Amino acid sequence: MTFSASGRIDDETFRLGMQSLAGAVTVLTTRDQDGHFVGITATAVCSLSAEPPSLLASINMSNSLGTTLRESRCFAVNILASAQQNVAETFAGFGGLFGSEKFTVGDWFTGTTGSPLLTGTLASFDCEVDDIVERGTHLVVFGAIVGGHIGADTGDGIHASLPLLYHKRKFATLVG
Repeated sequence: MTFSASGRIDDETFRLGMQSLAGAVTVLTTRDQDGHFVGITATAVCSLSAEPPSLLASINMSNSLGTTLRESRCFAVNILASAQQNVAETFAGFGGLFGSEKFTVGDWFTGTTGSPLLTGTLASFDCEVDDIVERGTHLVVFGAIVGGHIGADTGDGIHASLPLLYHKRKFATLVG
């Protein structure tokens, strides 16, 4: 990696470097003003605080989900298990399904906020939008967690399912 005299790297070098950062695959979901479910696959999601329980997600401003979140003021983060790659691909735009048709893949239920939550995930968090901040090409959405569920575990605190990850532009998982 080379840096310019200003200490900044170019966009392509940044993208190549960030591909090395393996990320948990999530599906961000909400509902629009007409009550239709919408969602996208995302890896730029992280915990923010345990007190109060909150998280953040980064969404490209070119994606219409940002506008919908500003209107709905709620969303869910569904952390996918390795067996849910088909869901990740569907919400990433592969498979030819659009809008609420994407929710025919997987088993969904409605959370407290009205956002769709997926069964079989490692965890799903139902959130109210606390704040939305514009940074560069993205929106940083801060969510106050008001509900959700944790996936089944084996009884010893270890999830029966392994996480679905995204690394070097490919889906992956851990070796159990």
